[in-house]
Amino acid sequence: MYDLSKLKETFTHKNLEMGIGGGVTLSFSKEEYNPSIPYSTSINGFVTPQHIKIIGQCQKHSKRFHVNFSNGNDIVFHFDVRFNEKCVVRNSTEDGRWQEEERFENSFPFHHGKIFTLDFIANEDNVECRYDGQFFTEFTYRNRHTDVKSMSIEGDVELHYVSIHKD
Repeated sequence: MYDLSKLKETFTHKNLEMGIGGGVTLSFSKEEYNPSIPYSTSINGFVTPQHIKIIGQCQKHSKRFHVNFSNGNDIVFHFDVRFNEKCVVRNSTEDGRWQEEERFENSFPFHHGKIFTLDFIANEDNVECRYDGQFFTEFTYRNRHTDVKSMSIEGDVELHYVSIHKD
């Protein structure tokens, strides 16, 4: 396996496949290696079977970082890793106001200096979150996830890889 942390360049790879036969198959993927923070990318809706993979590393003195899925006006899904509280907060905004937090405090898998993989998988009613390939938590949509326009990542984290895949 190639050590992505040794790759110092930032580059993007986009792939689009289309097959026409008995039906139409459309596959889209976008990959970025070592993107800078803050990071932002366009998404045209967050719908099944869309899958976003993030490989990153928490910095030595990380306090927090977050991943936001936004529709332009509001945050449809906010995934906030808080080292000082040893928890992950999930939330959303409506008309610019934060809604009720959902806190995951049972287990805090993030560690300073450790490389991790986060997967966000779009389902019909929720987004499934996996940490290093294992189910971690989920968040039931409060806003229309089909209207998501962008994903952003900010805070004390180093990104090695981000991919967006639609089948």
